[in-house]
This record gives sequence, C-alpha cells and structure tokens, in this order.
Amino acid sequence: MTTEIFGTDAKSVGSRVRAYRKAAGITAEQLAEIVGDGMTRTAIAKLENGHRKEISTELLVKLARALNTPPLALLLPLQEPDAPFFKTEAGTYTISQFGNWALGIERGESHAEVVQAAGHVSYRVTSAFKQLIIDSNAVEDARKDSDGTPQESAKSQAEIQRLEGSIKLATNALSDLSQRLGLPANG
Repeated sequence: MTTEIFGTDAKSVGSRVRAYRKAAGITAEQLAEIVGDGMTRTAIAKLENGHRKEISTELLVKLARALNTPPLALLLPLQEPDAPFFKTEAGTYTISQFGNWALGIERGESHAEVVQAAGHVSYRVTSAFKQLIIDSNAVEDARKDSDGTPQESAKSQAEIQRLEGSIKLATNALSDLSQRLGLPANG
C-alpha cells in the first residue's frame, strides 16, 4: 500500500519554524543560541529557507522546546485541520482525521470495539481535554495581551491561531469519541 504524506518535509517544517520564531519575536541567531548544541544562525536559516533535505526528531523537539510550542505544531499544519495530510488507496485524510487516529479513534468499529478502544485511549482523551482547557485559557490570555505593541499584538495573534487549531483538533477528537460511544451531543 502506497502512502503519500503532505507537509511534513523539512521545507514545510522550516517554514513553520520561521513563523513561530517570528511570532516569538526572536532572531535566527537567538533561536540558535536557545537550541544550543552547536546550532548556528546559518543552520537555522538553511532550515527556514528550505535548504535542508531532512530534520531529525531530536532537532524537531529541541526547536519546539526553544520556541515553546508542541513538536506537532512544527511537524503538522495544525492551524489548518481540514488540510490534506496523507493519501492512500483508501482515500485522503485530513490533519483532523490524523489527530483522531493519533488518539486511537478509528472509524467503522462496532459498539463493543468502540467501548474497548475508549478504555485504551481514555488517558489520551483526558490529556486532550486537559490541553483543550489549557489552550482555551491561553487564547483568553493571548487576546488580553494583543492590546500591546504591534509586535506583541502580532505574536498574540499567531499564538491565538495556533491554539485555535489545537482546540479544534481536541474538540473534534472528543466529539468523535462521544458519537462513537452513543453519548448525547452537547448543544
């Protein structure tokens, strides 16, 4: 089975690194210093400009930590939950559908399988729900901070956009699980 994955190449990751770096209001040199381990401004520039063919998991995690953002936010375009993520002979799947899969939520299972799967993923759903609450609070904080300087406002708006994408993924995953368990939908 052939699978084509969209948007996880080093060039795409590099463009997201640039966006988060600029939103954080730091230079490539400052980011390199925060990452440490011999990282240079030139290496950051090469990544951001699409001149690297690959990026290691270790570097992805270090960059995410330095930018104070989840690694998945650098790896995936979370702000676009309906964007295509991967394609197989069975169809094309979106970022949101990938999020469900990553949480262990599959489609087309019997009720017994769903209940069993719910037991296996309950800690993941709990984590998603906690993150939903944290991100919702962070959006409110970012909105309050958006009244500052133009740079602070731009940073806050980028953070709001990232958090809203994260919230949508968590909400979709929780909604899907509720449907699969036959729980009433919240109005």
